[in-house]
Amino acid sequence: MCQGCGFGAMHHALLLSTLAVAAAEHCEDRSDTSQLMQHASARGSFAVAQDPENVGDAFGDGTMICFADQCFRPLDRPKFDWKAKWSSFLLSKGASGGIEDPLQTCCQSCDSVAACSNSEKEEHIVVKHVLPFMLPSARSNPIFLELGGLDGWRETNTFFLEKCLGWKGMLIEASPENFKVLHRNRPNALKISSAICTNASRVFFGGGPAIGHILNRRPAGLSLAEIVTVPCSPLQAFFDVLGVDEVTVFSLDVEGFELSVLQSVDWHKLTIGALVVEELQFERHTKKNQDVRQLLKETAKLEMLGVSCWKELACDSYWMNPRLFDYEAAREYLLHNPFPSGKFPGKAQSACSNTSTSVL
Repeated sequence: MCQGCGFGAMHHALLLSTLAVAAAEHCEDRSDTSQLMQHASARGSFAVAQDPENVGDAFGDGTMICFADQCFRPLDRPKFDWKAKWSSFLLSKGASGGIEDPLQTCCQSCDSVAACSNSEKEEHIVVKHVLPFMLPSARSNPIFLELGGLDGWRETNTFFLEKCLGWKGMLIEASPENFKVLHRNRPNALKISSAICTNASRVFFGGGPAIGHILNRRPAGLSLAEIVTVPCSPLQAFFDVLGVDEVTVFSLDVEGFELSVLQSVDWHKLTIGALVVEELQFERHTKKNQDVRQLLKETAKLEMLGVSCWKELACDSYWMNPRLFDYEAAREYLLHNPFPSGKFPGKAQSACSNTSTSVL
């Protein structure tokens, strides 16, 4: 028997085990909420020395944080117990009835990622090449973070994690129009309306629904109607106020601003389990991509699993934390089972979504 064949069989068993355990835990969680409430969230254990009088100072004006269907502005709630709210959110079933789930019929089956994902291929790679190698320490209360969240459906890399594996997570989106749809489409996630900067501020934002980004100045060809000002805050500010010290899977796609996002994190406080980060292949992004890789390896202490290019000018690099994932086993598996070369076809939201009214 070839080495690759034996390893493939072992990986298949690991993958099935991962999905089965997660699904069983998800069903058990839904059926017995009282049992859930007996366990404190491991993700809310990080204590930050932060004066509640000054919580709002860390955020750009207009920042909004939505726990399922309940939304709050940090500047309006300086003494709000955000950590307690986050901990209770992790133990909850999600939305309390303020929003129906318009995408509930978009998940055809949890038997395969393709049947319940609208990712171009990133979520497929994470589920097949990353999750089977989670160490036991990473399996307790896993959390995802997706930035940018777009509308929560188009090209999202976390839908399967939430719907089929029962993960809780955070979706961050800067575009106000996209955020309205995101809030409606993903009622059971925590949503944050903000761009990410190294300092709290307000910034110009534009460039189109799917490729919006921070603007240093108004580019030629963009009208004033296509540009908005949005709040901008360090990513660490959200981790601090919520008491988050570990994220299991982080999907980062912000149209070339990945380095500034990662620089806004205090890596002495945060641990990332696995990360997928977009690497645009234009010449002007070459140095930035190199700096991102250096930061992830030297500061975040991650190891690169591999790179997958889904079109000529756009690639994604995949990273793992050896403390939370069996990195060497994942590398061995990748040698015999390369990342998929093509993209998975996207599903139109109109084909499966139900009419829903946003509460925003």
